[in-house]
Amino acid sequence: SSRRSIFYKLFWVTVLNPKSIGFFAAFLPQFIDPARSIMIQSLVMLAIFVSFGALNALAYGYAANHLQAHLNRPCIKRWVAGLAGSVLITMGAVTAKLEPQTEPQMSDATQFLATVASHPLHRPFRRLKSKRSNPAR
Repeated sequence: SSRRSIFYKLFWVTVLNPKSIGFFAAFLPQFIDPARSIMIQSLVMLAIFVSFGALNALAYGYAANHLQAHLNRPCIKRWVAGLAGSVLITMGAVTAKLEPQTEPQMSDATQFLATVASHPLHRPFRRLKSKRSNPAR
């Protein structure tokens, strides 16, 4: 691949990254001045954001390219595999030593869903579901 095609692939991966789009949609609008053109401000921020994303990806690509020769050496591969294995064994040992909770805790999301499901407006839907599962009724 030519450098130009690599750049274009990098550009489109950065632009279409869902995490980037979510960040842009959630975080950057607070910096927009409603008295000015929203479209121009958004485009400028998008260009800056994509530029920094592309520079970040280029830096990682450049570092990976230069480290490739070192990381492919057998002694380095053994060291990385040993480190990864040690981390996994340690995590397993720590997990085994954890005491189980005596009482299961409901997460906030589960509590919210339980509250919504018990709301009077949802009762007709529960009746419909129970009629479908019990055709004899």
